[in-house]
Amino acid sequence: MHKDTKMMIGDRVYRSKGAVMHVGVIVSENLVAHNSPDNNVEVVSIEQFAQGKELKYQRSTKVDPAALLSQLEKIKNENKRYCPFSFNCEHFANRLLGDNKGSGQLLAVVAIGALGLTSKNKWLGFLAAGSVGLVLCNSLRSYSTT
Repeated sequence: MHKDTKMMIGDRVYRSKGAVMHVGVIVSENLVAHNSPDNNVEVVSIEQFAQGKELKYQRSTKVDPAALLSQLEKIKNENKRYCPFSFNCEHFANRLLGDNKGSGQLLAVVAIGALGLTSKNKWLGFLAAGSVGLVLCNSLRSYSTT
């Protein structure tokens, strides 16, 4: 892991993918587990995960490293494929850490996007309002930076 970082095993780690924040979980000193459309669930180095971008993180408390790795193996053995609506990176990270929050970004897009359905062009309204929801979700989330 970077020498100047304060990230610990079990922390959620984020990097920007445009308006979307991609999330993974620190599973060992230099490794991040994440779920992506390209490779589904995988474990990569923190440098590979960052892809040259600034990382932000959220502290997870009371994480048992052995239980975390056991849960990771259980999820990997299911061979579940990435799906933006039911098994995206947030779904994966939350499940790995033992909570079922779902995906805050997806919820924000759908909830705020629904307001756009009142416009003349429903799809354009949904996309515009959903984009606002996504930006709000990610800007209001509290992060620490490396």
